[in-house]
Amino acid sequence: MKEESNSGKLNKIKLICAIIFVATTIFFVIKCVDFLSRPANEFIVENDSVSFEETVEGVFIRKETLVKGNNYKNGMVQIVTDGKKTAKGEKIFRYYSNGEDEILKEIDSLSKEINEIIEATEIRIYSSDIVSLEESIESTIDKIYELNDIQKINEYMKKIDEYMDTKTEKTGAESNNSYIKTLADQKSALETKLIETSEIMNSPAAGLISYRIDGQEEILTVNDSKDFSYVTKDVLDSIQIKSGSLIPINTEQGKIVDNFEAYVAVYMETERATFAEIGEKVKLRIASTSVVDAEIIAVNPGANENERILIFKITDDIEKYLEFRKVQIDVIWWEYSGLKVSNSAIIEEEGKTYVLRKKLGLIEKIYVKVLRQNESYSIVDNYEDLELLEMGYTEDEIKEMNQIKLYDRIVVNENVKKK
Repeated sequence: MKEESNSGKLNKIKLICAIIFVATTIFFVIKCVDFLSRPANEFIVENDSVSFEETVEGVFIRKETLVKGNNYKNGMVQIVTDGKKTAKGEKIFRYYSNGEDEILKEIDSLSKEINEIIEATEIRIYSSDIVSLEESIESTIDKIYELNDIQKINEYMKKIDEYMDTKTEKTGAESNNSYIKTLADQKSALETKLIETSEIMNSPAAGLISYRIDGQEEILTVNDSKDFSYVTKDVLDSIQIKSGSLIPINTEQGKIVDNFEAYVAVYMETERATFAEIGEKVKLRIASTSVVDAEIIAVNPGANENERILIFKITDDIEKYLEFRKVQIDVIWWEYSGLKVSNSAIIEEEGKTYVLRKKLGLIEKIYVKVLRQNESYSIVDNYEDLELLEMGYTEDEIKEMNQIKLYDRIVVNENVKKK
């Protein structure tokens, strides 16, 4: 009897599941049919944003201080890695010293011997520093799989070598194995000798260290008065760098970049640009990725009345763009949110704008005010009663008027609009 009872319960559960499945399927089919059968001349009102954007080529201008020593022809070793912050007076890189090749061979030999002993004896050190290094190595390897830029891959491979070398050094220093410790001390002594016989360069100011030199550092300058009058179309055209390409790593010098402000210069020949004003706030979408706040701090005239060279100041994400000099920029002049409708749904008549709504098979006229409009869409809102009174409507007429709402079905008809 117990088995029959359990079987009955199981059948009821199966029946309930079947009913739910059928009901869900029917609901889904109805929705699909509704969507597919929806006329092409309808627009569903959405709560969204509308913006006005113009795409141009932008050139980065930064306050950049070149750092170069007497032994620049020897090649250099980074002490502070590219893109990191540095303090004034901090050691940032050094030049190779004479006889360094032999010392490096000895260091490499000691590193290999230490690693072989560690692997053979299965020594494991779980300090936070070593765990952090292992995570950095794995993270960098993962990034390489996502790249197809040879230059960037080589840079990441070099970082992995640096992490591995540091890990070997720390493992040797923290190991209880006396022989490993002796080898690690010998390696450390040789590294100290290298530093003592090398020309070490210190940072002349606080900022971001960069080894990406493109020859524009002393042309595209930032003076104390922030005077960018020298930036002309000819100056921008003279920068023979492909948009979006990486500035190569230099092996003879570095530079310190101001990490508080950077500037983007653009040449524009559009109607909107001719009305640009100093102090105007906009947004920039840089290289089709992040959007940053920007301010126009200079407007230079061009060869004719329609040309402008605009200089934007940005203060966010400066370190993200040290790799570039020239990139694609979307200037977002404005962005507005609210009820969005297609422009082809808006009808203008005697200075008043309205849309036609489909509801229960009927067509209703709804007066709306257009708050913002780009080439394709508008943000609209309902008129306030006081506004309608000022337009000449009576209180009784206002009471009878319809209001536009979210998800309304609005008629899209270019012919009606044109008529």
